[in-house]
Amino acid sequence: MRTSFQLYHIRYQLNLNAPGAAIAFSPQAGGALHPRHVPLYPDAMPISHRVLLLLRTLQAQPPEVWQRLEVDAQTLSDAERATQAYLQHVLERRLRSAALLRRVSGG
Repeated sequence: MRTSFQLYHIRYQLNLNAPGAAIAFSPQAGGALHPRHVPLYPDAMPISHRVLLLLRTLQAQPPEVWQRLEVDAQTLSDAERATQAYLQHVLERRLRSAALLRRVSGG
């Protein structure tokens, strides 16, 4: 059982400055994975450095900083996908409210 809640953590040490280095995100593992550990987690999904850095910024910085971020639509979409997968894993259920909000907003 988890005793603390941390949305994203670096499961293994990653070099975020290495362009093109493949990394993955695993809800089961609780965060980013080093490429050599991806086979250990069947729920692992590719994640870009941009998305991982955005998620870490959202986790570590106050909302005042979030408002100044300029993020492209693909990065936002990928961050939403990773966040939704993680929350579904933690809650052990499908999030219907996210799909409803997307349909209502026309997204």
